[in-house]
Amino acid sequence: MTGRLVFDSARNGAFNMAADSYLAYESRKRCMPALRLYRWKLPTLSLGFHQKLSESVLEKCGSMGVPVVRRPTGGRAVLHDHELTYCLTLPEDHVIFKNSRGDLLKEIGSIFVLAAEKAGLNAQLVRAGSRDESPSDALKRGSPLCFDAVSRWEVQLSGKKWIGSAQRFLPGVLLQHGSILLGKSEVDIARLFNLRGSTDRELSISDDQRLRLQEAIPKAFSDYWGIDWIESSFDSAEIKAIKSTADNYSILDLKDSRHRKSA
Repeated sequence: MTGRLVFDSARNGAFNMAADSYLAYESRKRCMPALRLYRWKLPTLSLGFHQKLSESVLEKCGSMGVPVVRRPTGGRAVLHDHELTYCLTLPEDHVIFKNSRGDLLKEIGSIFVLAAEKAGLNAQLVRAGSRDESPSDALKRGSPLCFDAVSRWEVQLSGKKWIGSAQRFLPGVLLQHGSILLGKSEVDIARLFNLRGSTDRELSISDDQRLRLQEAIPKAFSDYWGIDWIESSFDSAEIKAIKSTADNYSILDLKDSRHRKSA
């Protein structure tokens, strides 16, 4: 069982989203899983595929120097900064889909717990609804932010949500995004959305742990699913194809401060 592995450099948000959509298309065409690990050039806000954003929040993002993009996956808003991001694509007719979709999402969470263990981090997989809800949890249920939401299968570190994930089942392929927190952002996302208090991003992962984690993630997928990863960067033709669709994912581009698409 082979798959494509891409260790990518830090890129702008629109390219990142276009690249992940490109991988999903290629994954379905070749019936081959793909895993991309990457960073972001600037702190960037991404919205879920169907998520709405007010004009006032867009204006605040512009004034604070935060580009805005739309993900091809669902879920709520994520501020991408001081994190390791992954994109996983799985074709539906692949042997990995022998289990139900719910079981598949649980397996993905288990794989990241295994990767954390390989990197020397003690993460846990928590079933949604299995923890007692505090008054602050109740307030967060209506929050537009991903890290205020309780996922069906949530990967936690030190009792806090560590990986924010979003999925979308496209025709013939599953596309899953995940934001793995490495440290606190200098941008206050609560201020962007005019929310009371501040978001809980106090986790701190050392550079050594980050490097070990980046290496451990593909190994954990190999151990769990038996995938033999073939590492390959995007070639010039692929980069050209990705760039040709990048504007489709841009909502606020700071180069010209215009709204590319309706939020």
